[in-house]
Amino acid sequence: MQCPNLILTDAQQNAECGSVEQACHNHKNQPVVVEQTIGQPAPTADHFCRNGTWECQGKTKWSYAAEGKMCGKMIDHCLNEVDLFSCPNLRDECTADHKCVCDPQAFDPNYECGWEGDGCGRNQTFGTLGGSCASSDHVCHNHMCCTPKTASDFSSAWECGTADDGCGGIVDFSQGVTENLGCGPGRSVSCGIDHKCETRDSIYACSFEEPPAGNRFCDLFDNEKGPGSKDITWTPKSGSTSSSKTGPASAEHGSYYLYTEATGSYNRKALLKSIPLKVSATGALVFWYHMYGKAMGNLTVQVLEDGSSTDVWSKSGDQGNTWHDSSFIDLSGFADRTIQIVFDGQVGSDYRSDISIDDIEIF
Repeated sequence: MQCPNLILTDAQQNAECGSVEQACHNHKNQPVVVEQTIGQPAPTADHFCRNGTWECQGKTKWSYAAEGKMCGKMIDHCLNEVDLFSCPNLRDECTADHKCVCDPQAFDPNYECGWEGDGCGRNQTFGTLGGSCASSDHVCHNHMCCTPKTASDFSSAWECGTADDGCGGIVDFSQGVTENLGCGPGRSVSCGIDHKCETRDSIYACSFEEPPAGNRFCDLFDNEKGPGSKDITWTPKSGSTSSSKTGPASAEHGSYYLYTEATGSYNRKALLKSIPLKVSATGALVFWYHMYGKAMGNLTVQVLEDGSSTDVWSKSGDQGNTWHDSSFIDLSGFADRTIQIVFDGQVGSDYRSDISIDDIEIF
């Protein structure tokens, strides 16, 4: 057989597989057409050539499941890695032959009540009463029948707060009063560690009712621009802010409050910095804030001391169209040291991000 040099097109040269016809001559010098193989050999006996590419129809995880292989990984006849199913139970293990075998959880034989899943799809009930305790005075706690403490088990002098009842619940000493753990409404009252209501007086307070003296409010806070050249200051306001869908309708206390005007001042900040203060071991800060707006930014309270700054409170994003009480912010970590308190308000990315504060008290 005599054949000329095989000339292939670019597509034929780049093909993984296939064949081309070539005109040749046999030993009698008669013209014959010979089919010449091109490309590389098949990766496996299960590959077939389609449009110049080796293809193989691999197996699915469902095919392996029909063979009893449920979990793990398999290499099919096309040399593909096939991820099989995850085992259904918490304590299942996948064996070497790709079967899910479950080892159920062992429980304490002394358990008296309740029930718990064994990790293999079954519930284990404890005790002889279907998981219940024999007495209505008992509750099931950690699978043991437990007698909870009541208020009579504690000091009769306790008037607020809560305590652990020893069985996973709590004993409430607030006598139906919800504010301040049972001590009633008002910022000046709180529940002490001895479960008695305490009254503490604010040593500094500012609700922005008086106009500032220069940049200072209440002889306590200085209104400062943020550190950037285009940053802003806090703005005193009565009534609603100038933009819709942001800011409060009125002050939380009295007639005036402070806010950051976001229109035309996107992503800028304002600082309200206190004079140097010295707080005690029971020192605390509380204020009201309003952060309503789709593009709301961030409000952070910082403590400055010897040139360093510590964040002690922070909120970000839309908090709804209402005033919120910050609750007491503990300052005891700075006891007997001179500090400054900073309200750092950073507006968001459009006009709907007016941040407001009102009625600040330092106890």
